[in-house]
Amino acid sequence: MTNTQRLQIQMSEKRERLNELLSRDGLSDEERAEETALAVEYKDLEQRFRIALEAEGEEAAVGVAEPETEPELRDIRARASVNDFIQEAITGRATTGASHEFRQALGLADGAFPLELLDDVQERSTTNVDASANQATWLDRMFSDTAAQRLGVTFRSVPAGVAALPITTAGAAPGQKGRAQAVTADSYTVAVTELKPTRASAVLQFSIEDAARLPGLEAALTRDLRNAMTERVDRTIFLGDTGANENAGDITGLSGASITEKTLKQADKTVGPKTVAAFASMLDGVHATTPADLNIVASAGAAQLWMSTNVTSGNSQTPYLLSRFMTDAGLSWSVRGGISTTTADKQFGAFVGRRRGIAGAAVAAVWSQARLTRDPYSESDSGEVRLVLHYLWNFGIIRAASFQRLKFVA
Repeated sequence: MTNTQRLQIQMSEKRERLNELLSRDGLSDEERAEETALAVEYKDLEQRFRIALEAEGEEAAVGVAEPETEPELRDIRARASVNDFIQEAITGRATTGASHEFRQALGLADGAFPLELLDDVQERSTTNVDASANQATWLDRMFSDTAAQRLGVTFRSVPAGVAALPITTAGAAPGQKGRAQAVTADSYTVAVTELKPTRASAVLQFSIEDAARLPGLEAALTRDLRNAMTERVDRTIFLGDTGANENAGDITGLSGASITEKTLKQADKTVGPKTVAAFASMLDGVHATTPADLNIVASAGAAQLWMSTNVTSGNSQTPYLLSRFMTDAGLSWSVRGGISTTTADKQFGAFVGRRRGIAGAAVAAVWSQARLTRDPYSESDSGEVRLVLHYLWNFGIIRAASFQRLKFVA
């Protein structure tokens, strides 16, 4: 199922519930609050759907196939197994069958682990044989919802090598001319951003006793590894990561990038017109022409402020939530955990993608060749098994004008 299809299903569910509420008379306060929240969520889904549609169209235009839309590859993927690659790592013997075919279909070298396989790990009910009792479906760890694609970041799978991302920054300047008047050639400027692979790694360690006692433990840990990887990549796009011991391994996120930063003073952060004005200043008629062109990803602190505080000026109604003041102005947003939990001085309130022409304006390049290693030897004296995942990716902003951020200041 493609991303646009998933979004269409979610939109249909929200629309169905909205229509149900709108058909009723005399809604309760809870139902009215639900109606407002659904309207905001539906608008956000529409924006995400348009971005995904543009991104998929762009990939189709350059001949990049989405694996999940190819029936034959999808069938091979369904038959391939993570365990085959784990056994390959243990025994040193190359995997065969569907797992081998899947690696070949992706054009990966022998010994490489196809990162896409981690998306196929499913939750299953297991049986605790020793206790002769049913074990419930495993409850996995919770992570913040990924939000980079919602903002407008393009995720692109790249083969081995350097990802070269060109952009036109200057070109023709048309103008009216008279009869026989010559036209002077204009200069054009093209810039190329190169993204080289950087490594991010994750390790999980478990005991052989726990694996024997808890059926499904290794599968659950593999899911956790996948989810942790996905969340970390998304968080790094927003906040960056300078934990590598060399500069080449660090990634500059949107919080530290050279993009326009709007500020909102502490004295103004509950003033309706001041808050709306901060976002209205992002409408330039080129990258964003209406409030719907602002893909706003808010921090938890900012969203909690907006949805729990009455505006201090700018309206005659009391009470009147700041969030309603903003939605009445045409703004909508989603929330990403991990950015900031407060609205104190120097805390980020939101990151904004200006959606006109945003496809490819910022790219998270993911190299499809990863390494998954099951290591039962390093800690064998204590009966510990290490599951290690190395993945290669990088992030770059190609058109800085497509992104802005909001910060609270003193």
